[in-house]
Amino acid sequence: MKETMTTYPTGHLHRQPAVVSKPDTSSPSTDSPAPPVSSAASPGASSAELAAALREAADRLSPVSVESPAMPPARFSSDDPGQRAARLVQQFLGFLEQGDLVSLGDLVSEDLVYRIPGQSRISGVYEGVDGLAAACSIAPRPGVRGLRSELTGLTPSSSGDFVATFHAMTGSLDDQTVEVEIALRFTLRDGRISVITEYCADQYLSDELFAN
Repeated sequence: MKETMTTYPTGHLHRQPAVVSKPDTSSPSTDSPAPPVSSAASPGASSAELAAALREAADRLSPVSVESPAMPPARFSSDDPGQRAARLVQQFLGFLEQGDLVSLGDLVSEDLVYRIPGQSRISGVYEGVDGLAAACSIAPRPGVRGLRSELTGLTPSSSGDFVATFHAMTGSLDDQTVEVEIALRFTLRDGRISVITEYCADQYLSDELFAN
């Protein structure tokens, strides 16, 4: 049976998701592999330091507007696996924005993998919550200013096995306004997020923002 998907607006955003290059959602094998560059946070970094770095980087990766993780929206039903998955990802994005590594750890599997495509400093495969925090703490190259990401859409599969989120990342590069459309595919296993794979509509521009 063909799987169906439903798109929910997130936070106070009620427009349709931005048009981006979306992954083929028919099979997990469509995830584009990225070269393993970093598998953990910087040696010696404490959880407090990682949380501080994550909060500092929140404007770049995490959404500007997310419903409070403590207040599930009334339109979501706990009986629907797709809606449960959507709620889990909303909570994840909320805790990511807050830099709450402890709460994030409750939502992801121990072997969490975060894949970022491209050839820049931030590209690679990151493992665990500490790896996720390390990826988020990587600053863009000099000349990039005001980089922030806005969540524009969230689409769960009917089975609840994965959720796609859509983001508009804006800022300036050498005093020129830039915008990059990004999609994240969250793969869920046993009620937890196990894999996060990033897709970018303009990989060249994304690489330029985090150039070596």
